[in-house]
Parts: sequence; C-alpha cells; structure tokens
Amino acid sequence: MEGNNQTVTLRNEADSENGANPTDLNVMFQCDFCQFLCEEECEMLSHLKQDVHSSASSVYATSKGKVRCVIELSFLQCPDAFFKKVAIVCPKIGCFKLFTSARYCANHFANHRPENVNAYGLVDVEVTENILYPVKINVCDECGYETNTMPQLGRHYYVSGHQPYALRPECVMRYICAYCSTYCDFHKFNRAVIHIREHFKKAGPGDTVKVMILSLSEDIKIIKFQPYES
Repeated sequence: MEGNNQTVTLRNEADSENGANPTDLNVMFQCDFCQFLCEEECEMLSHLKQDVHSSASSVYATSKGKVRCVIELSFLQCPDAFFKKVAIVCPKIGCFKLFTSARYCANHFANHRPENVNAYGLVDVEVTENILYPVKINVCDECGYETNTMPQLGRHYYVSGHQPYALRPECVMRYICAYCSTYCDFHKFNRAVIHIREHFKKAGPGDTVKVMILSLSEDIKIIKFQPYES
C-alpha cells in the first residue's frame, strides 16, 4: 500500500540581503508537526498540549523568525499526545515503523540507506482502538476456533478474515504495546499479542491485556531538516 507522499523542508533559508551571522541567531522552539515557532519553552509546551502535537525541536532562528538549523530534534515532548492525532513514522515505503520521537525516527530512517538523512515522516491517525484480549486463551470470538498457540490463531485470522477488531483496508494498521516505555509497535496483531503477553507471564486464565490498534492514513508527509553543525 503506497500513499501520496508529500515533502516539507523545515529549513528556511534567509534571503541573501538579510543573511544572518551565527551571532545573530536566537535559540527558539519549533513544533515538529506544524512548524509553529516561539521563543519560550512554556509557550511551546502549551501549544503541544492544545494542538495535541507530541514534540518540538530546539532551533537556531533569525530575529525575523527564519529557521536556519535544528539544534536538537524533539527537545520537548508531550507524551499525552503520542499517537492521538498525528503519528511519527519512518517514511521509507513498506516500513511505517512508529516512533515517539522525530530524532529516533530520523536515525532509523538513515539506517535504511546512507542517503536517507535528516528526515522523518508524519501521518494522520484516523482511528485509535484499545481492545482487551485474553492472556492465556487462543480462541476466535467470531467462529469459536481454538488452538494452543497464538501463531496458529494468527494464521486462522489471516485465512478466515476474522479479526477481534474492525478491519479498515484503506488504512495502514499498526499494533502497539502500551506497557513498554518505548511503545513497541508491530505490523501484525498476533505478534503484538505474543509480545504483550511477555509482560504478564504470571497472569491467570481469565486475565486480559490491552492492545492499542492504530488505523493510519497511508499518505506520509516527509519532513526534512537542516541539522546544526558546530
């Protein structure tokens, strides 16, 4: 599934007649999602909370608000906004790995190919669903098929089309472990369940775990930036 990718560059070059020397630059904060720019950290944190954007970078900018380079990506974070409206994803076609930080995403993206530097991706979160799933029982709620292992149940889900959540073919589906501080994500439901169950090895037969399911737009906005070079 391939979307219509759009590229945005965060670097705003100063006009030649208004060129700024390094000593003329100010440390400011720029939202990683909408490029809102401000001088005060508290103002940026208020913006992140109000607009449900999860991070902002520290940047060097001119007095006229022209960003020259990024000092530190995702310098400020708002964890309450993770995966709420917009998600940070690897922009490589076919990867779509989720991140809570633009910095980690950019590092990951560069590992695909050396030329993939100084960029990260953004996608809209269409639907977020949290479902409770049994820790010990592997059974299909739709038809009653039961098996001993989650991989076998995963194959049943794939072949039969039965799923314990709503399928959205027009979206990219990702499955997240909310119990990991890094929000481990998976592109298959059964693999997410296998991982999450590792957090609850001592759970009883009737216990359940939460699986966060994201339905994401397939259209990635690629954000390019100019890093600071000392």
